Amino acid sequence: MKSLVVALGASALVVGAAGAASSPLRIAAAIPTGKHPAGVVLAGGSLWVANDVDNSVSRIDPATNTVTATIKLHGNNFPDPSFVTAGGGALWAVAPTTGTVSRLDLRTGRVTATSAVPGLALGIALVGNYVWVTSFDTYRCSNNRCFSELTRFDSQSGKVKGIYKADSATGMDAGFGSLWIVNHRSWSVTRFDPRTGTIVRVIPIRIGHEGTREGPERLVIGLGSVWVSQPSQDLVTRIDPRTDAIAARIRFPRNASPVQLAVGAGSLWAVGPKQIFRIDPKTSRIVESAAIGRHPGSDYHGLRSIAAANGAVWVTDGDANTVDRIEVGS
Repeated sequence: MKSLVVALGASALVVGAAGAASSPLRIAAAIPTGKHPAGVVLAGGSLWVANDVDNSVSRIDPATNTVTATIKLHGNNFPDPSFVTAGGGALWAVAPTTGTVSRLDLRTGRVTATSAVPGLALGIALVGNYVWVTSFDTYRCSNNRCFSELTRFDSQSGKVKGIYKADSATGMDAGFGSLWIVNHRSWSVTRFDPRTGTIVRVIPIRIGHEGTREGPERLVIGLGSVWVSQPSQDLVTRIDPRTDAIAARIRFPRNASPVQLAVGAGSLWAVGPKQIFRIDPKTSRIVESAAIGRHPGSDYHGLRSIAAANGAVWVTDGDANTVDRIEVGS
């Protein structure tokens, strides 16, 4: 497929994936974790991996690629920690199906607080002294609107400090003075001011007539842009935070289903069930890709999440129960 430029709003670039070069991306180390690893983040000199079946977090020394501790989390009704973030001396892990929110001390690895939100907890972000968590319940809907909230926690105590109504909130990140929240059912992104607790703008990103279950899922901020994954469309949308307008649409190979996103080594990284992709932010083009691991169609959808830091990309593999280290340079 050749690159294609079309008009979208003001002017947005739609870039094909056929120009991706043959990849030198290779696994340098496959580090065993708990069962079905998901979220991954590098913080406090360690790599932290949430294991959703074990309800645990693996702490890994990136210098030796070895697990130094396995921390059991708390919570009721079999929590499945899948999303993590870190800051202010703490690691935060969110379990989607139970809404469990866990705080761990980065130095000791000890669990210091456990809270919960109603519905599916699908996003987490840190802003100053507060942690924000999105929740969404597809079974509590009326008049084509579903239950969804944005909950604010004190980052030290883990206590709830505010609750705000949301659309159909899933992925979330913080940057450019705002929280950016993916609205799955309405095919949009909300720009939210965490200081005033008000919506700044809602940015539509729908392409055609996609269904309410085919909406965008995750979001990451970096490289001067807001990047939104739309796996059902094999697409990532790039938003310019200066104008809140769509700047580019990045097309992926059919059924690539890019879900999780990360920024590092001067690139945007996307991971689908079986592949990782490197995108050049200067051109909004895929420049490298690689199939990682063996995924015969498991229930855990193969590759789960991705982080980029310290000259490496870290990818959790839910089939192999490993986090894979890929050297990419700075």
